[in-house]
Amino acid sequence: MTLLEYKIKDHKRKSAILIFCTIFLMCGCEENFEGTVVNQGNLSNHYLVIAGANTLTFLDIETDEFLDQSLGPGNAPNWILPAGNKLFVVNSFSNDLSVFTAIGDEISFVRTVDLGLEYNRNPFCAVLTDEGRLLVTNLMENSVTVIDTSNFEIIEFWNTGISPEQIVVDKDFAYVICTGYDFNQYTFNNGVVMVHSLTDGNIIDSMIVGVNAQFAAFKENSDLHIVCTGDYSGISGNIQILGTNPLSAEFSFEFGSIFPGRIDHSNWGTSYIASGGWKNQGQVDGLLLSYKTVDDEFLWSRISVGLGAIDVAVDEENERVFVACFDNQSIDEIRGDSLFASYALDEPPQVLAIWEIP
Repeated sequence: MTLLEYKIKDHKRKSAILIFCTIFLMCGCEENFEGTVVNQGNLSNHYLVIAGANTLTFLDIETDEFLDQSLGPGNAPNWILPAGNKLFVVNSFSNDLSVFTAIGDEISFVRTVDLGLEYNRNPFCAVLTDEGRLLVTNLMENSVTVIDTSNFEIIEFWNTGISPEQIVVDKDFAYVICTGYDFNQYTFNNGVVMVHSLTDGNIIDSMIVGVNAQFAAFKENSDLHIVCTGDYSGISGNIQILGTNPLSAEFSFEFGSIFPGRIDHSNWGTSYIASGGWKNQGQVDGLLLSYKTVDDEFLWSRISVGLGAIDVAVDEENERVFVACFDNQSIDEIRGDSLFASYALDEPPQVLAIWEIP
């Protein structure tokens, strides 16, 4: 959970500091601890991983049952990155990375990697390159940390755009989605996509996009879909589709009075965006957006879910979509275009990921 995502709870700039403090309390102050989740028999190879403020919970997608035990991430887990039998969790407030591994019938905590607590970098998102380097965006430092996962040493830092959030990789390039948010003035601005060479980290291309660009995903044709959330007030969000060689604007669609968030694509052609719906704003349902392009026509629809839709994860193998509903303290499962099931949780979910263990 991040400061920018929580700004939907109050649009006034003067309340930004109060919001930051509230988030810190809500996210908890638990430290990483060594722990192990043990399953009777061998582990499944297909889990939905759910990070709350103090726990990592595992839903076995094959049986639709939760593992009995959970593990503890750091303070304010903000991104989950599965990678083979390893699982990385980026913790924004404790400024570190939690590393877990699945072996035999155990999922175990391995180590914590300091990402710069003394500098308050506020790490946000991570992506793994083919060479085994972990790239982590630093929201408060306008940088990317490069980590060697063979020994978890920090190799270098890349300077990037203002207030970076998601980072995605395609071929030989890393695409950093920079929100443009000004933490000194508490103002939303146009975002920028910065393209870095994976060889040396140099910026080789950039493009200005919509207000508060936060999230992105690649489609099969290498088009880059950018989610611009807007300012949670007068400027609504949109989706922008970019060509990437070089960066070029191909399509833009305004959702109108909707502030879209995290995105995930499916292999059946539909994309999904968690789009809030918050109790403190008097709304009665959460909102999941779905869209696809058919014969150059942009088709989109709304799917009602539990309040506070904050993240989405697509289970392509079983054609299911899972939504983290923060206010509702649940995970909602979507099949087709409607709610199929809802799983109650012990604490509000903050981030999701599908973990396919080899």
